Amino acid sequence: RVFFFLMIRRPPRSTQSRSSAASDVYKRQTIDGMLFDDKRNLQNLTDLIVSQGDASSSVLKYLHNTFVKPDFDIIVYESCARILSIVYSNIQNPKFDRSKEDFLSLLLNIAEQSGKKKISEYCLVTCFVHFLKDQKTCVTFLNNNGIKTITSNFESHSTDLQVMYYNILCLWLISYTQESHPYFVKLEYKLIQSIIDVMQKISREKILRVACSTFKNLSENHDAVEVMVDCGLLRIVDVVVRGNIKDVELKEDLEFLGQLLEKNIRILTSFEKYTKEIAAIQLEWSPVHSERFWKDNVKKFEEGNFYYINELVKLLSSDKPKNQAIACYDLGEFCRFHPFGKNVIEKFDGKEKILELVNSTNSQVRELSLIHISEPTRLLSISYAVFCLKKKKQNYLSLYYCPHHMYIL
Repeated sequence: RVFFFLMIRRPPRSTQSRSSAASDVYKRQTIDGMLFDDKRNLQNLTDLIVSQGDASSSVLKYLHNTFVKPDFDIIVYESCARILSIVYSNIQNPKFDRSKEDFLSLLLNIAEQSGKKKISEYCLVTCFVHFLKDQKTCVTFLNNNGIKTITSNFESHSTDLQVMYYNILCLWLISYTQESHPYFVKLEYKLIQSIIDVMQKISREKILRVACSTFKNLSENHDAVEVMVDCGLLRIVDVVVRGNIKDVELKEDLEFLGQLLEKNIRILTSFEKYTKEIAAIQLEWSPVHSERFWKDNVKKFEEGNFYYINELVKLLSSDKPKNQAIACYDLGEFCRFHPFGKNVIEKFDGKEKILELVNSTNSQVRELSLIHISEPTRLLSISYAVFCLKKKKQNYLSLYYCPHHMYIL
């Protein structure tokens, strides 16, 4: 214990010279490695800190002060972050709960910063792994928008093996808490879809193992299983199972998921699923946005004085191009299959809003708005939308003169 105290206590100096900074880097890197290499060292340091009474102990105070001071090298900050994270994760004394949560919040604030950060995303996500081993800390992580940090990593580091491994490892740890399950099914976070995308991009066993373990933890959540089916997880599982998987536990998890998904597959043209997307104000290209769905369900949209058609018209003003594009498509299909579709859309001022989207800067929105300002004839054997999409290389203005439709205008 005396050794640890001497290793992390900087000798008093009047100035912060280059040699002094180098000495600090050396000491913190040394402790960092020692804690990870031998759990006995970690336990000795933890016992020392707990024996000092609270979070204001000289050891923790010194590390905290070093971490918040400016003008240190990134290596110093990252070493301090890792040491504090692993130490806090090993302390079970309630006296340290407040300081533990405060430091986690500090790391999350750093993660939300734009531009160059004090420590890298890789270091941050490895630190989160230590904290998320505790269920109480998991709840703190969720309440402080920690999921946004996870989703941000998926967007910016989707092909980085190490970052993705620890990112999914965080989700696996979080998935043990019931409070986390709603986050997995919310369309705005796309957690399940992001994990599946990583499984496709980085087909390493370590990625597959932690991803399958996460899905297994969610297997009793019906909504989560439905999202897995929607995102095509069964197809990925089938491909992986046929590969040369050496890990016996991974094979068992894959077989379990395959059986689970096969039991839960159903025709995804359900009106219930469609209403969930509308309620979440997040439309996604899926089987519910198809000709078959509208043929089977168009009459259901009469409920509540065409409530969901009105909501679709509102989504034409969304700031998300995907919402606008899908709303254009769906309104066109409604108009095509409902005998009074034209009048209903005009009632909610949908025609004018679609016309405004003809000048959209997004090509998909522009194309679908052009397609669905018209009502295709009911004699046409294929969807007018499909016909026009096949001709998308032609000039958009030529769509106005297609002989197979009547204008709404």
